[in-house]
Amino acid sequence: MKEKQEKVEQTIQNAGYAYIKRNEAEEELKELKQKAVVSKKEFEVEMEQIKTELQEVEKFKEFINGKTKEKKELENLKAAIAKTKRKIEEKEKSNALMEKEYNLSAKKEEEIKSAFERIMEKTGIKKPEDLLMVFNTLYEKNQTMEKFVKELNEEIEHLDSQIDLVKVISLFESFYYNSTKIASNPTL
Repeated sequence: MKEKQEKVEQTIQNAGYAYIKRNEAEEELKELKQKAVVSKKEFEVEMEQIKTELQEVEKFKEFINGKTKEKKELENLKAAIAKTKRKIEEKEKSNALMEKEYNLSAKKEEEIKSAFERIMEKTGIKKPEDLLMVFNTLYEKNQTMEKFVKELNEEIEHLDSQIDLVKVISLFESFYYNSTKIASNPTL
């Protein structure tokens, strides 16, 4: 019986240990559950932070892409501005040239008016049409004179060539005469 009693005591003692172990296991399980809950909350908080960071990264990426587009647009605008400035400079040069030509034309017009006024004073011609008739008449006379001078120059050239021909013939005759004279007079 002692053996039985020892066995019963051992069983009771084992049951006590088992009860203690079960309580410890329950405590550990409770602690693990609490840790799991805390870990889950921490994980969820971390996930929210990561999601927030990802959203911020996406926003930053969009911001950078927007800035890149803005930079390209800005470069395009700068190029367009430079092109427009070149066109403006070309237009300013063209305008300056046109203004210079206009001023020159205005100056010539004033000179022509002044000359016409002097012509009117000297000749007594009052109308531009009358002056035009005088100029046409003078032009025709000038054309006639030029034609006459041209004919005279052509005649002079023709006479010069005849004179040159006569000189050559005269020189040839003189040479021929002298050579026949020498040939007929052996004493020379």
